[in-house]
This record gives sequence, structure tokens and C-alpha cells, in this order.
Amino acid sequence: MRMRQESDCESPEIARIHFQKTRRQKSRFRAHGMGGVDSGLHAGRFDVIAAGMYITPERCKQVLFTDPQYQLGDTLLVKPGNPKKLHSYADFAKNHDLRLAVTAGTVELKYARDSGIADDQIIQVPNTTAQLQAVKAGRADAAIGTALTMKDLAKKGGSSVEATTDFVDDPSHIGYGALAFRPQDKELRDKVNAELKKWLGSEEHLRTVAPFGFDKSNITHKTAAEICKGS
Repeated sequence: MRMRQESDCESPEIARIHFQKTRRQKSRFRAHGMGGVDSGLHAGRFDVIAAGMYITPERCKQVLFTDPQYQLGDTLLVKPGNPKKLHSYADFAKNHDLRLAVTAGTVELKYARDSGIADDQIIQVPNTTAQLQAVKAGRADAAIGTALTMKDLAKKGGSSVEATTDFVDDPSHIGYGALAFRPQDKELRDKVNAELKKWLGSEEHLRTVAPFGFDKSNITHKTAAEICKGS
């Protein structure tokens, strides 16, 4: 069993534990950039994509996904105690005096604009480190990014910042990550899916993913079939 992985993320670890538990044939992991990963799967260079790849209707035309092992939305990085009571993109759209730090080129920039936030409220920065500095220095009232990224920045920022835990996001913004298989490997996908369903959400699962920033809030009961249909 050859698996394509992204280093330092939870998906390869989940795949590794799963295949050890089920005593399937010896598994070998190969690091691989995201470019051309689908073609590598179809060419037989690996049998499973264990990269936490997001399920999308378009990708569902190319590969078979297990049901998602996590869900991931956005959240805010704010000053301790969230003094301005910021909980959504809409809060910024309603108050033109607020400033939001966004990493240039990310999907959050589109989300912010689509939510009605004016361009002069958006502070575009080159990276997440600059987002952290903008909030710490008071140039921005908050920074926006995936919950994992903002929680990581909160750790780096110490007592000067925190990640909100009650961000209200558009459901369409939430990403769902899963293992991916070739279409002809449906029987294998189905077996893996059934076994993972028994394990996901268990204490062992939560211990396994905790070092990567995941917790109970990332557990989802959505199915791959629902997401592939766009629902």
C-alpha cells in the first residue's frame, strides 16, 4: 500500500494508524507536492492520497473520498477577551471603523469582500506572521484565517492575542478533509470508510490529532456523498 502524504499533518498519521490496526499489507509513505497529485494516484505511483485533501464536487469526479475525517472553518485572531466582540465577517461589514488583517491571495480575502467589508478596511499582509504583528500592534482589530492557523498564531503570540472559539462562518466556507482513492478501488475505499467511522471521535483519535491542533470541534457527521452533491 503506497500512500501520498503531506508531512506534519494529521491525515498521514490517521492513515498510518488505520493500516497498522487493520494489518493490511505493508504501507509506504511518499511525500509529494499538491501539484499533479491526482495524476500520480491514477498513474499508480501511490494508492491513497493521505493529505487531508478537501472534498469538492469537482474532485469527486476524479477520485473516491472516504467520509471526511475533519471539518475546518475560519476564525479570528483578536486581543485577549475579544474587547470589540467580533464574531463574524458581518461584524466588520457593519462597522467601517474596524480593520481586518488578511493574508494576500487567500480565499479569506474573497470571503471578506463578498461579506461587504470595504477594501479600505482590509489590511493585506504577506503572511501569517504579519497578521499576528498587525493585531499585536493594534493596526488591525483582528486577523482572519483557518481555525488551525489562528490557533497556532495565538500560541506564538502568547498572552497578547487569542483565537476566538465562537466565529460564525458561512457553511459554504467550511472545508472537509478526507482520504482519496482511485475510482476502481471502491471496495477498498468502502472498507476503509467503515473502519474509520468506528474510530473517528474516539479518545484515541482525539489524542492522535491533538498535536496538529485538531479537537472535538473538527469532528463532522457530513458524508462524502453529501459534499460531492454540493450539499
